[in-house]
Parts: sequence; C-alpha cells; structure tokens
Amino acid sequence: MELEIRKTADPTSGGLIMQRNKVHYVYTVERIARDLGVSEALIQDLTLGLEPEDGVIWVNGANDDDGILGLHR
Repeated sequence: MELEIRKTADPTSGGLIMQRNKVHYVYTVERIARDLGVSEALIQDLTLGLEPEDGVIWVNGANDDDGILGLHR
C-alpha cells in the first residue's frame, strides 16, 4: 500500500501530517481464487505470514467477529 504524506497548509492545525490511502481496489480471497482457478484454501495458505505491505488487508464487518480477508492491488 502506498501512502502519500503531506503537511497541511493550515497554520491553525499545528502542522499535522495527513496520510492519503492509495488503495483503489480490494479483492476477497473468494474472488482471487475464482479468477485464478484455484481453491480458496490455497489462497488463504499463501497469505499466512503476509503483512499489509504485501497487499493483505483485513476488512472489518458490522460485528466484532465479522470480517473478511482481502488483498489490494
């Protein structure tokens, strides 16, 4: 994931650093497996140990236990 870091020009803000997310698409494991013609289990196994810098992202749902693994491009 790329982040653009800029200082704000507003002097009242105290010079806070703002980050802008450059992720435009997130794909579910199900979608990636389907597009590649492999099992979801294989994609899940391949993502073990990966970090957000590697493209792995966790999308939280409405409930605490509700979420899904995704990958960004």
